[in-house]
Amino acid sequence: MVGTGFGVVIKLVTGGTCTTTNDVISITGGTCTTIPYLDSYGDNGSMAMIDYTGFGDKITKQIPGIPSITLDFGGGLDLTDASQLAFWNSLSCTTKATRIIKVTDGGKTATHKGYVTGRQTGSTPTGKSTFSSSMTDVALPSIS
Repeated sequence: MVGTGFGVVIKLVTGGTCTTTNDVISITGGTCTTIPYLDSYGDNGSMAMIDYTGFGDKITKQIPGIPSITLDFGGGLDLTDASQLAFWNSLSCTTKATRIIKVTDGGKTATHKGYVTGRQTGSTPTGKSTFSSSMTDVALPSIS
């Protein structure tokens, strides 16, 4: 059955013990704080392709390389909410520390570890104030 995003929950994880086995993240312990007012996310993956085309070949020849994953999320901006303000402050693109984000959707949780590579805010006179952020994974997410 195809579901809706109604029950999606996105949390920032702080503390805990993080391990990586075969480039897949695993975390035990820590504190999970729900990021309020989010209303969209995208878990985007791609595969690098390595060119091995030689002289005289009639078409490009490639083999698969390694994957890359980006997590994008956004929603309403309310910096008067203490947990959203703390989360927003932790997303400073100048802070070179990895973040751990858990996305629960459809009864499964994907745990991502990566660097915040972008953040944006915006507003219009007739719309809500919004924010969005992008995170590039440094390990393969675990699904539980």
